Amino acid sequence: MQSKNNNTEDKKQKVQFKNLNVFGPKIGHVKLPKDVVARMMSVTKDIIADKDKVKKNSSGVITDQINIPLEILKKDNTYKILNSLQEVYVSGFLNLKTETQIKDMWFNRQYQDDYSPVHYHDGCTISSVLYLKTPEYTPRVKDDKKHSDGCIVFMNNNHNNPQYSLENSTYSIRPSVGDFFIWPSRLLHCVYPFKGKGERRSVSFNGIHRIIKDEKTH
Repeated sequence: MQSKNNNTEDKKQKVQFKNLNVFGPKIGHVKLPKDVVARMMSVTKDIIADKDKVKKNSSGVITDQINIPLEILKKDNTYKILNSLQEVYVSGFLNLKTETQIKDMWFNRQYQDDYSPVHYHDGCTISSVLYLKTPEYTPRVKDDKKHSDGCIVFMNNNHNNPQYSLENSTYSIRPSVGDFFIWPSRLLHCVYPFKGKGERRSVSFNGIHRIIKDEKTH
């Protein structure tokens, strides 16, 4: 005959929690179609060849950081496609009807030892990055560090030790071509340097969103 305590232990073991991910910043990720990636690659190539291109003042050590005029993307459906990603992201997490607008856009050309320090984006509510090219990574001497090279790292403002907070304070991703990430602009992030031949090219843009109120409720 089982004791009462044993029955209680069995019940505890059978309990299954559903994690309600309702707090904290949400990072969206999607693999964009090849035609969109090819279109953005073509845009960056044309701008690189333009002698009147406008360079940005980067906060990090980046070989080139160059503005992308939004008018170029509005000549076809590219602007609408990228802006729709913002709308899906925001409305999906807020469960509210929203409208979004791309505020500014640029691309980064990074090579060996280039990096971007910890920062956030102001003057906007949404930030995004799309990866067009990735380099060939050369392994480092320390095997336990080689997987950090070239990663984008997001940092949340919570306790540093998951043992006490039940949260991870950092999330690290080594991106590949076509990866698109979107997040709240206030979220801290950085980009680690890498060793190896080739270019890491990414397109970044900031956006703003507005919640559309239902006129019937007012």
